[in-house]
Parts: sequence; C-alpha cells; structure tokens
Amino acid sequence: MPPIMESESTTETQNPRETAVALIALTCAAVTGLLFPTQGIISSVSLVLLFLCGWLLVHLNMHAPALYALFFILAYLTRLLPLYSLGLMLLAPLLVFIVICSIFDLLRPGIAWLRRGRITRRGITLGCAVVVISGISLIIWYRLCDPDISEFTAFLPHSSGLVLLAAGLGFSIINALVEECIYRGILWEGLHIITRRWEVALIIQALIFGVAHWWGVPNGVVGVILATIYGLMMGGVRYVAGGLLLPIVVHVFADLVIFALLLDMAGRLS
Repeated sequence: MPPIMESESTTETQNPRETAVALIALTCAAVTGLLFPTQGIISSVSLVLLFLCGWLLVHLNMHAPALYALFFILAYLTRLLPLYSLGLMLLAPLLVFIVICSIFDLLRPGIAWLRRGRITRRGITLGCAVVVISGISLIIWYRLCDPDISEFTAFLPHSSGLVLLAAGLGFSIINALVEECIYRGILWEGLHIITRRWEVALIIQALIFGVAHWWGVPNGVVGVILATIYGLMMGGVRYVAGGLLLPIVVHVFADLVIFALLLDMAGRLS
C-alpha cells in the first residue's frame, strides 16, 4: 500500500447543472455499490446503473469522482461473490483499487483521498469525545434494545485469552480502516470535489453510512439512526483532521466496544 498522501485534491470547475448531475451520479454509485441487493435481475440493473454513473462522471470531466465510481463498481462485484459475508470483504476491492491507482499515473487522482491529515489538540479533544459518546451509546443500545446480533457471534474465534484479544484488535483495526477509507475517504473526497462544500460531503456520507448499518451492528431502525449520528461525528473528526489517520484511530475504539458486546452475547465475558 502506498504511503498516505498529504496533498489536497484539485477541484474541477463545473456549472451548477453539471454539479448537480455529478453529485447525483456519485451518490447513486455509492448507494448502488454499497447497499443495493445482489440477487436476480436487480444485480444486472445495478451493474448497468453503476456503469451509467461512471460514464456520466467521465462525460462531465469529473475524472477523480469517475475513478471513485470505479471503486463502487468493484465493491458491488465483490458483493456478488458467494463468499461475501461481512463488510470486511470490502477490504479486497479497496486494496485492488489503491494498487491500480498507484501503478498507473493516469489513475493517480483516484487515491487523492489517501492522506494522513494533522493531529491537533482540537482534533484529539473531538476524537476523545466521539470515543466516549459512541461507546456509551452502544452499551445503552445493547442493554435497552436487546438486539438480535447473534448472527455475528458465529464469526467469533473459538480461542480465548491473547488469541481472542488479538482477533478483536485485528477486527477493529481492519473494519475501521475499511469504513473510514470508503466513507470519509473515497466518498467524502468525491463529494467535496464535486460540490466544494464539506457540509454536503458530511451529510451524504453519514446518511449512506447509517443506512448501511441496517444489517450491521448496531442494526435496525435504531441502528441506522445511531450510525448516521456516528457518521456525522466521524465526519466532523475527518474535517478537523483533514485526513484519515485520526478518524481511523477513533473508529477502532467503537469497534472494540462492538467486539466486546458480541462476546457478551455469546456468553464469553466473565
């Protein structure tokens, strides 16, 4: 994987109508690639829609957002595989996308989102606040809503002790890396390039992130609401940090709490 880049992406001048079309195209590509069903005729329609969104962005000379649409195509193709189960599977298309864009100079704008950002006192304070709020919210949700997340406990390793601890840490780091790269990286950058307004990127990525958690942890209607709020908070961290390092670190803590809740549901916390 190439080093996380520091440079900001370039903005491309468009008139309001073209901006609106590009915004719809990239949003549609993200929703389709990450959320649309993968069964039957819907899969064929989804692929056509994804390629149409990509073509529109190329036609509008939105080169970087068009490359981001390519990632969402790769994500959807991965979801079509019979082996697809957890969101961690999106690590594969993410790595493929990064490698391809790193190899070919023409595609290098596709990884403009991959930058470290800055670690400031303000960012650390905000990040710590998000860690505390999200952790408490997850525990309250788990205790009050008594959610059925038993399907996820099947993925817990049967080991204990240090092996289990390593598995939890590994899951938390990888999941945080994947989700932050997709939502606060690729999607955020594309939306910001198109609109030049971080507020638009903040809201849209949070909404898509929230809906994606209908099937995740937390799940259901409450899960969507909580995840959307979390997406807004993480977007705030991303905005303050100007990159992905701090959001990834903050996200790891929420995933550690989720892993602990799964262990509790499986009766493996003493």
